[in-house]
Amino acid sequence: KNPLIAIGGFSNQLLRSVKDQKEKKKLEIIVTEAKRLEAFLKDIGQFAKETVSQKETFNINEIIQKIMAIVESELVSRKINLKIRLSPIPLFVYADIDQIKQILLNVIKNAMESMPEGGELTIETLKNKQVVIKIKDTGSGIPEESLDKVFEPFFSTKKGGTGLGLSICHKLISVNQGEICIESEVGKGTVVTMRLPSSSESENS
Repeated sequence: KNPLIAIGGFSNQLLRSVKDQKEKKKLEIIVTEAKRLEAFLKDIGQFAKETVSQKETFNINEIIQKIMAIVESELVSRKINLKIRLSPIPLFVYADIDQIKQILLNVIKNAMESMPEGGELTIETLKNKQVVIKIKDTGSGIPEESLDKVFEPFFSTKKGGTGLGLSICHKLISVNQGEICIESEVGKGTVVTMRLPSSSESENS
């Protein structure tokens, strides 16, 4: 078993029994860092392993609605206003449903974390030659000099970030024959645009 789980678990138990505030602070740091390291190792494991896609046809609008139901309470607690502008017609994509869910969750999590004081999150879907998903936030934004590095492994603009979240997104969307790009302006926010093959395109190719 992962020794970090044991470290975090025992530290949590001690945290509940220790009365001294200084000792509590030290234990809180151990618990936080153990969780962070566990997430880091999980990301490394996922980034390193060979990615195999189990592709199927599904409606991306339905997947987005399910994901937003999962994160709804966190949006409320973070004081983030949600705007959903989904295509009025179903948008069927041909991809690995679990991998697309992970990409969307990673991007939405990044967007929420960029708005610590609250803000607005907009999610839009449309179709041209491909199915397009746009996720826009009014967060802190990414400096221009960092934009061309955001998909590089271990590069992060966040304090304590693993620098693997967007690298994993890029890897997963690539194996699904999709594209991801980021536009951002410091102090105004970020727009992440994803393009995925529609089911009709995939079936005809």
